[in-house]
Amino acid sequence: FNQRIGALMKAGVVELVASTFADNPLPYFDQAYINDNVALSNRTLTSIYGMAPSSKVFWIPERIIDEGVLSKVSGLGYSHIFADQFRHIFDRFGRQSALLDDGYRINRMNGLNTIVINDQASSFRFLNTDNGLDINLRQLVSRKARSGEQHQLLVLYSDWSDFRSKTNADAYDKNVAW
Repeated sequence: FNQRIGALMKAGVVELVASTFADNPLPYFDQAYINDNVALSNRTLTSIYGMAPSSKVFWIPERIIDEGVLSKVSGLGYSHIFADQFRHIFDRFGRQSALLDDGYRINRMNGLNTIVINDQASSFRFLNTDNGLDINLRQLVSRKARSGEQHQLLVLYSDWSDFRSKTNADAYDKNVAW
């Protein structure tokens, strides 16, 4: 499994996102500790996969995002992070912003490009309608396509473990094929 991921990385098909070692939550540690921790994580992943994770995109453990955490990520030199649509974009920019265009584009938070995880839409990722994408996702994608705003993303979140279920994997494959 790890060799296959390494081969996909070398082929330029996938890129690992950088993060801390053992999901160390950033609010509880100083910058020097975090720098060492991320370096350890990067060395470990490089030894497993033969390539280092992204030098631009950082996964904030537990997605605990506040001003201090954003400052620490900036101090690490990363330019992009992930944030939840309804936990972070809603809290920072308001409900209307989270539901409209800002919830479906890269936003700037404290100088970091913030890729929005569409958490509500993610709940439909393993559902199908007529052997294709769930009707709720079809409607969302259709609305976004017709909105006139061209710079949009729809980011569905899954853990590797979500695919232990053959039913989930098959439903996901149907959606991708659709």
